[in-house]
Amino acid sequence: MSSPLLYFNFPQETKTIDIMDLDNPETLNNDIIIGGGGLVAREFFSEKMNYIADHKKGKLISWGIGHNSYEDLGGNLKYPNYMSKFDLHGIRDYNQGFNYLPCVSCMSQLFDKKYDVKHEFVIYQHANPQWKIPPNPQNFPVMVNNKLNNKQGLVEKISNLLFSPIDDFQLSFSKIIKFLGEADTILTNTYHGMYWGILLNKKVLAFPFSTKFYTLKYKVPFCEPNNWQEKLQYVQTYPEALEECRNANQLYYQEVLKIIN
Repeated sequence: MSSPLLYFNFPQETKTIDIMDLDNPETLNNDIIIGGGGLVAREFFSEKMNYIADHKKGKLISWGIGHNSYEDLGGNLKYPNYMSKFDLHGIRDYNQGFNYLPCVSCMSQLFDKKYDVKHEFVIYQHANPQWKIPPNPQNFPVMVNNKLNNKQGLVEKISNLLFSPIDDFQLSFSKIIKFLGEADTILTNTYHGMYWGILLNKKVLAFPFSTKFYTLKYKVPFCEPNNWQEKLQYVQTYPEALEECRNANQLYYQEVLKIIN
């Protein structure tokens, strides 16, 4: 969902590598794009991110990566030193001192479809049960995001997100967008549930557990499981968001082509 090759054409031969499987120094002779996803300020990814930044030989580019710490929610964000070693940044965190670039999944044609609203509320839930979500005595429709739970990736010379067959990926993604599109209001504790709901011009209420929720340009009410109904009065929609996010990615694509050609 977050690979630029799903939405843009590039002249170079490409190869996909899971960031955690990067053990061959020869890979770093190539131009590399990392992204997307919440790779920044996560201890799980830090060693690999430092290794790549310290040993890269070609251009190093980020595309839609972002801050994702479980600490200091809502506070001032601290970015690792390896961020200064990139040749070009596209960061999904708004107003944080980097070039702002929303997740490239906005380029999907699924957001151009019209969906009939069938449910007043739906819940799009993280697969990890430890992250808070409201109880559901009203029996709202629920979808869990493990249906599209691909690995975070490293892209060598801009590659494809093919950790699962592309047909399976598109089917899962289309089901998710259809599910969200048929809602009037989305309750979610996932970053992409929040982001995609905004792109669909839906009302969204979020239940944050990480800094990644706080860095999106388009703000939604943040809730606790027991007070979300009180926050409904503060919900707003962003009909301009889809076009803005697409324009940002199209412009960034041109910038990337300039430095890798």
